[in-house]
Amino acid sequence: MGETDVIHNGGTVWVWQSSSDTVQRIMLPARRGGVPASPATGSGQAPLTPQQAVQRLLTAVGPTTSVTTGPTTTVAGQNAYQLVIAPKDSRSLVGRVVVQIDAEHPGVPLGVQVFARGATNPAFQTGFTSITFAAPPASTFAFTPPQGASVRTVTPHRPAAPGGAPPAVSGAKVVGSGWLRVAVLPASVLSSIRNGNAAGTLGQAAQSAASGPGSGAAVNPAGILAALLKSARPVSGAWGSGSLVTTGLASILITSNGHVLVGAVAPSVLYSAAAQLK
Repeated sequence: MGETDVIHNGGTVWVWQSSSDTVQRIMLPARRGGVPASPATGSGQAPLTPQQAVQRLLTAVGPTTSVTTGPTTTVAGQNAYQLVIAPKDSRSLVGRVVVQIDAEHPGVPLGVQVFARGATNPAFQTGFTSITFAAPPASTFAFTPPQGASVRTVTPHRPAAPGGAPPAVSGAKVVGSGWLRVAVLPASVLSSIRNGNAAGTLGQAAQSAASGPGSGAAVNPAGILAALLKSARPVSGAWGSGSLVTTGLASILITSNGHVLVGAVAPSVLYSAAAQLK
């Protein structure tokens, strides 16, 4: 029963929320050369378009990755080829990533699907539902705040360097490489989660430590994480002891000495990473 619109037009981003009748006008700082910065490129946020998702995924292609072709398909009414990218190491919880590429425009990805190991349905997907290759009219991106709406203008500070990393969480680091990367977060992150700052803390931690993957007003991130942590089971080994949370696409290890380890990996990879922290 509500609507939120985001319109990116040149150096301005509009965010309209019908529930509160408010408009946020974000004036993007210019990159070097006077080109406005994109709100979704190089920001460390989850990819918003198939192109951004593919660019991120292809950085993982290397000796640890298998690349094959899948059957042809149709996406947004377009014939498409399918590229299947999969980790060779079975300890990765990512089973495969399917990239759907337009058959008539080979440089255009139409969709991306991420499957957990052994799953038949994607855990994450982004793609077009309709597409045209004609240049859209400029009026498509024009936005006029509704009459009576409250408008607030925000001018973010220009980043220190174009495409630079987001602010780092103090004490966070990454162990491992490729598909077996594990983000190691300090005890302060868990403390912030339990104290109710789940969205901000995990958002910053994921960007700075994991280097790779807003909530609506009706979503309570702290409540979701609290429920998730309740499913943790006690574990121990040569690395020490702690609590383990597992899902189809992620594992979380909270050690007794205060470390939080997160990765799309089997628990054994987290245990090995924890042993390196002793």
